[in-house]
Amino acid sequence: RMTARHINNVLLTLLINIAILEITLAVTFTYYHIKHGKLLQMNTTEHFNENSIVGCARRCQAANCSAINFNTMSRMCEVKLDDVTINRTKVDETDVNWMNAVHDEACPSASYRRDIVNGRCYKFVDEKVNWATAKQKCEDDGGDLCAVETYGEWEALSKAMFGYEGGPWYTLGQNTTDGWRWLVPGTPKILMDRTMWGNGKPDNAEVDQICIALADHSYRLNNIRCTFKRKYICESPAYFY
Repeated sequence: RMTARHINNVLLTLLINIAILEITLAVTFTYYHIKHGKLLQMNTTEHFNENSIVGCARRCQAANCSAINFNTMSRMCEVKLDDVTINRTKVDETDVNWMNAVHDEACPSASYRRDIVNGRCYKFVDEKVNWATAKQKCEDDGGDLCAVETYGEWEALSKAMFGYEGGPWYTLGQNTTDGWRWLVPGTPKILMDRTMWGNGKPDNAEVDQICIALADHSYRLNNIRCTFKRKYICESPAYFY
């Protein structure tokens, strides 16, 4: 029978081990979700190839799952349909380079800000780069360029952008052979109406203005050249880390 002192010692040891693990693996964006002193384990899962943790999280939302694993090296997304734990708190070599994301209210870092309404995390980056570089930097940071898929998210992002200047800000949208889309598998075409688009936009898309940015103040969509150096917005789901 364990005494209160023994239990406290066990919990303290567990917390120290977790802290050491996070410090050791932080460079590879490796995170673990510890639930009731046990590791969250894989049970019934589905597997997908995704470019980022954001795309993997969207798979989770669509399947109403309990958690996901996203491998930052292979880009493999595991959607966990059941939430299962085992009596193991030590992380072995099979866990390295894996990120567990669950339905919670934490953002990947202090540089992100969480929107309470839609539960998404946003990061406004002042560095001006081209669209491809912006996308890569967001992915390297554990997220992706933001995709404004619904009116609700557009309204939430507009409020989150209040006070930020120096845009427009790159997003994940582009003009493809199938029309204007957010580059997220399974999402519908971007709504072509005046509510989300700026006046007279999109224009010159047949030439080279195929990337979508969000304007300051009006917070409306604008199509610009992908080679322009602009600020950008990263998006990430909320998860434990």
